[in-house]
Amino acid sequence: MADCKHLSIQLLKTEALKSYLHAVRAARLLAICRIRAALIKAFVLLGALLFHAGLFIMLPWTLKTKTVIGMCLGSGYMIGGTGQTEK
Repeated sequence: MADCKHLSIQLLKTEALKSYLHAVRAARLLAICRIRAALIKAFVLLGALLFHAGLFIMLPWTLKTKTVIGMCLGSGYMIGGTGQTEK
């Protein structure tokens, strides 16, 4: 009887360990996905910034025109970013 009780306790410990390892794996994968999403978002925003900086440097517009367009684009990005965080 004692041997059967010992085996059932070992089985319970094994199942608990399997559940713990599954939870740790899920948490690790979630963290990796969140880091990837943050990096992708950062690269997209950096690309948009560099694209507009290149446009402003290369296009022969006046400083006033570049300022107005930059403010409009910046406002659009702020509104778009606020809309993304509200979801």
